[in-house]
Amino acid sequence: MALTPGKKPKLNKDDFQFDPETKKVNRCPQGHAPINIKMNKKGPITGVWAKETCAQCQIQAECAVKKGKKAYRLCYHPKEVKSILARQHEQNEEFREKYRRRSGVEASISRYIHMTGARRLKYRGLKRVSFAAQIKALGINMFRSTKTWALQPENACIA
Repeated sequence: MALTPGKKPKLNKDDFQFDPETKKVNRCPQGHAPINIKMNKKGPITGVWAKETCAQCQIQAECAVKKGKKAYRLCYHPKEVKSILARQHEQNEEFREKYRRRSGVEASISRYIHMTGARRLKYRGLKRVSFAAQIKALGINMFRSTKTWALQPENACIA
């Protein structure tokens, strides 16, 4: 459960609705269904909308659909659909709640690694490595508890 790698597309391909199984586009951001979908031999898929539908669209300037001779077209690759669907899933509140917990744990692990140098242990053997890791974790907990204790108003240091 990690965020989708790569940059978000400049155009609004993420706003289109795709079928997860067939990788075909179902609807544009305004809710219009394509009049035709062409599957090319080499992989790309083209969704086709009528000129009348897209010519009067309010978001035409930002839309990923491009004007052709007879109609408006959206060309995309099936691999793009996978990342688009993953990005749409990331906007889900359930995903955000789970990821919120993960980011907190990752911050703790990062601090453990960087403050104690836990990536490179000087020991061999499961018992020694386990003991060293536990001592390093204990040290991190001592830093945290000391900081929390020092921030309490009744424990403020007067200098």
